[in-house]
Amino acid sequence: MGNTQKGKLPQVLVVGLEGSGKSSLVYSEETENPEPTQSFKYFEKEFLPGKKKLGIWDLSGKDCLQPLWSAFYKNILFQGVVFVIDYNDQGSFDQAVERFHFLTNEEELRDSVFLAVLNDYKIESTEVSEELQKLVKAEKLHPSVKFSVAKMNVKKYNSELVSAFEWLYSSISV
Repeated sequence: MGNTQKGKLPQVLVVGLEGSGKSSLVYSEETENPEPTQSFKYFEKEFLPGKKKLGIWDLSGKDCLQPLWSAFYKNILFQGVVFVIDYNDQGSFDQAVERFHFLTNEEELRDSVFLAVLNDYKIESTEVSEELQKLVKAEKLHPSVKFSVAKMNVKKYNSELVSAFEWLYSSISV
């Protein structure tokens, strides 16, 4: 599924609220404390050995920059969206879930696959369960939305992170 065009590099949008762990996720095996994204960063990365590179668009989650997210997805064909939510910040958790739902309903992202990553820096392993789907209110998503939810510590490049990206790769037919 997804919008993959033969010969083209699949594009993945990485978003979430400020401080959720987006940069830590995309740079987890390269540096322990990556600099937060100030506006946006684009780079090509092979997340899994032997898999095709992905075009990664890491967008800032600052409140003042969130309205600009649409400028990217209205002009770039994204096959995947990774939405990072800080599991430990209960003050912004509901707002993050609302933003996730908003993006799943955007016409330009209708054919994209969504990976919701609940970043829990207090755990060493991951969970993928019905309980996680309840946390992101999956029952309220449109039935056509293809998505997965994973709970992990994004600073640990390990088998759990690999598993989440394996789902993403297979879902966008890379």
